Amino acid sequence: MVKCINPDLKKQLEEKLKDFCQALDSTGKKPKYFEMVTNLNFALDEFGVLAQASLGDLCKANYLRPDQVSAPDLKIAQLDSILSIQMNLGLKLKNPKKKHAAEKLAAEVRQISTGIIREFEAVLQGFYKDHLWVEITKNLKLGEAHIDKVLADPQLFRKNYQHLQAVGLHEHPNYVQQMLDAPERFSRNCLRLERFGLNQPDNLAKTFENSEFGDFERHYSCLERLGLNSLENLKLLLDKPEQFDRNYLMLQTLGLDNKAQYVQKALSKPEQLAEDSQGLRKLLAVYKAIVTKIENNQFKVHGWGGGSEITFKGETRIVPKGVSKMWAQMTDEQGNFTWMDDLAAAVNQSKAQAESRQGSRGITGLTLWFGSYRDSQTKEMYKEMSQVLS
Repeated sequence: MVKCINPDLKKQLEEKLKDFCQALDSTGKKPKYFEMVTNLNFALDEFGVLAQASLGDLCKANYLRPDQVSAPDLKIAQLDSILSIQMNLGLKLKNPKKKHAAEKLAAEVRQISTGIIREFEAVLQGFYKDHLWVEITKNLKLGEAHIDKVLADPQLFRKNYQHLQAVGLHEHPNYVQQMLDAPERFSRNCLRLERFGLNQPDNLAKTFENSEFGDFERHYSCLERLGLNSLENLKLLLDKPEQFDRNYLMLQTLGLDNKAQYVQKALSKPEQLAEDSQGLRKLLAVYKAIVTKIENNQFKVHGWGGGSEITFKGETRIVPKGVSKMWAQMTDEQGNFTWMDDLAAAVNQSKAQAESRQGSRGITGLTLWFGSYRDSQTKEMYKEMSQVLS
């Protein structure tokens, strides 16, 4: 915490003022003497307050309430003026015996006071420089919470503010306030843009947390995690961030946000996901229904060689043949739901399988042996899947 006044200098001032008053004490305790002592004690008390106060707190109070709180430099100048005026009045009191001693003490007090002011000016200039206080007081209109953040870490504020200056956004209170709300996040995003040579005003504005363009931090982290944080992809992200925001939320809904190829597709062909979203949701509903039945062992296959193999969570499972053909349309080799290239074909073929297998196939010796009949539960399942895919 930076102090306004060196406590040692304040102590020296107190001692010399005490000696000065004592040197004039043989004046017969005239009213003017008491007035002088009272005013000097007031100035000394105020110096004591400044010696204990934080310069940051004093500057903040003046910034927030300029009509009620004096600036620290003005306050010290006023106190110095009080000392000078009151000592001059004291020296005019008739006291020939000790006047010479009082004059000497007054000179020493002025010397100490001048030292306090000069030291304070150096401290204040350092504070202004470290906290960019002149910039803050121009037109940023920061509230107490934001001023506290500046005071808490002036080095980070200065570095981030210089980023805003570099792109011409430093005079916009809204951007400065958002920068202070999440300074580490802002710093990270600035470095990311600079790394790719994309630190232009429009791009930087799109990285703020409450930007209308979506959550840049989250999106970039996703690209980085999947190894997609290239210059070209970052340009695509910044070009239409609001569209990627919608697409990424859709990928999350579909469970496809952790696959690099799907995120890349959402970036490179943003309109494609909007077109495919309805079909993907239909296939995902069927996929989830199949998964539930596999996990609960609800699929029934009949007869010798009944059913077909599929891969489910790294294991081989036997499911009805129609289900296996639908599964092949909507999953990759590991059995994970996929965003296929020809979505319309996948939906149509899956729908055709469901429709063709919801009908009745009676039990005969031959169908029982080869597993080609369907029980009522399987037929109902195909019927529900057909409805979903319609």
